[in-house]
Amino acid sequence: MPPNLRLRAPVLYPTGDAGHHVELDSTTGDTLRSPTVTPKLQRLAAQAAHDPSRVFTTLAHLIDTDFLREAYQHTSKSSAAGIDGVTAQQYAEHLDENLRDLHERLRSGRYQAAPVERVWIEKADGGQGPIGKPTFEDKIVQRAVAMLLEAIYEQDFYDGSYGFRPGRSPHEALHELRERCMNEGIGWIVDADVSGYTSVRQAKPGASRGCNSRPGKGQASPPGTES
Repeated sequence: MPPNLRLRAPVLYPTGDAGHHVELDSTTGDTLRSPTVTPKLQRLAAQAAHDPSRVFTTLAHLIDTDFLREAYQHTSKSSAAGIDGVTAQQYAEHLDENLRDLHERLRSGRYQAAPVERVWIEKADGGQGPIGKPTFEDKIVQRAVAMLLEAIYEQDFYDGSYGFRPGRSPHEALHELRERCMNEGIGWIVDADVSGYTSVRQAKPGASRGCNSRPGKGQASPPGTES
């Protein structure tokens, strides 16, 4: 086993071509609580770090009831209800029953995400932008999937990447930018943004497919169908 690839929490995993180390002790900035979920994610991260070319084709079976409960813990409870009107507080009233039912639907392939309610919000430039309000249950599923994918893809990021990464913040990005400008004599900063990205995606559904082949292109098996 390569150096620094021991399975313990927190763990620093070598990141192959990216050339940096990622500490795997959280998924949304909070410490993982489950003694069964944490080893799963650590093993997944270790496999991804040890073999950057590895393609993961069977991940869904890792999402069991404990995994969903951990995802629930990391899901925001303050957001408005989705199209079904179920709040986080209402879902929590029968949490164990709801999670068992959710897992059974995922395992059997019967789960279907509810439609996402579109809400328009005011933008700083005076225009309006759309945001989606998924149901609370679907947020749990999204968080569970994100936990799996983060364990894999975190190993491929460069150390200077901060956007939407667990345990990182815009303040840290600004601090690094300042340090590099001071230490490397950088005199120019280019600030670029994408205009109308949401509109482009609506007009061209396949406009943003770029992704490497880490989980594989084939469909993953439903939870519980792979050993």
